[in-house]
Amino acid sequence: MNFFVCSQIKAIGLFVTLFAYATSQDTGTFSTKPKDKEVFVGKDVQFDWEYVKEDVQDIQFGVVIKNNNVAILVMTDNGTKQNNLHKDVEWVRDRVEIVPGKRASFKIRNLEMEDSRTFFCQIRYGNHGITESDEVKLSVVDLLIDKSASDVSKESWLNNKISVVCAVKIPEGDTAMFSWMHIPSNTTVPKGWHDDTASKSYLQMVTKEDVEFETLQCQAKNKHTVKYHAVNVKKLTPPSPPRNLKTQTVFDEAAIYIQLKWDPPSTDGGTEIKRYVIQYVAKGLSWKSPNKAETTSTEYSGLRLPNGKYNARVRAQNKAGLGPPSNEVIIDLGKSILLTLYGVYQG
Repeated sequence: MNFFVCSQIKAIGLFVTLFAYATSQDTGTFSTKPKDKEVFVGKDVQFDWEYVKEDVQDIQFGVVIKNNNVAILVMTDNGTKQNNLHKDVEWVRDRVEIVPGKRASFKIRNLEMEDSRTFFCQIRYGNHGITESDEVKLSVVDLLIDKSASDVSKESWLNNKISVVCAVKIPEGDTAMFSWMHIPSNTTVPKGWHDDTASKSYLQMVTKEDVEFETLQCQAKNKHTVKYHAVNVKKLTPPSPPRNLKTQTVFDEAAIYIQLKWDPPSTDGGTEIKRYVIQYVAKGLSWKSPNKAETTSTEYSGLRLPNGKYNARVRAQNKAGLGPPSNEVIIDLGKSILLTLYGVYQG
């Protein structure tokens, strides 16, 4: 009894070993496999395989129908045969061809919507006619996003008007229908905000609310196909206040100069700082209508002021607007001193 059990165990072990070996060998039949493809209707598509097996008897290319491989073309050493009998491949048979110079490649010409199927390549090899196959999925569409003509991102800021475009490729004479949505809130953009042609949608809106700074999703569809395109809206803000504004008195050739210096803002608002605006008023006056000067540097010596005391501050500006002011400093010009500074500017 023990001998019989041991024999069975050995037999099972041998079977498992042989099966594992055969499986490992089978998975290496194809060294290169095509990926699933999405192709525009009317175009051509090509699928390429490479294999490592020797003693190949034939290679079949065809379509998977109800879990069965139905050959369209069979390639052997004697040439290529076409399956003229199977009615299930009549719609595509005359548009399929072997690709010359390739080991296992076929092409489908002038794609039709009905060509959205799963196709296969099957290799038969060895003395016992072992077969191995690989499948690839083809999706034929009659609408594609035209990325070269569509916006991908837009910068905007509070109360700014933006224009974005969503474009598609469709067959001649066809018309796409467009709609827009804010993502992730899933808020529908009013129809009146976009003007549509057969293949393009032009959206204009003013970014006032938080939802209007969300990603814009364009939906384009026709009878057979629905596609989506995202336009990222990057929210810009004015820069934060310049930091550490200070005054410095400089003596040069019998003249006294007051120089303003500061550090850049801690945040630029998401875009380049275009300029700094120096504001100054006589001490005691409000900031309602200050005198102004501008510079692109973080220091300034361009004011011409009579004797007296002044309050000064600096603000940074980018395309989104003028940011909040820095700390204030006092410029104190003695009663007996006429102050002359570099670069005359009258605010």
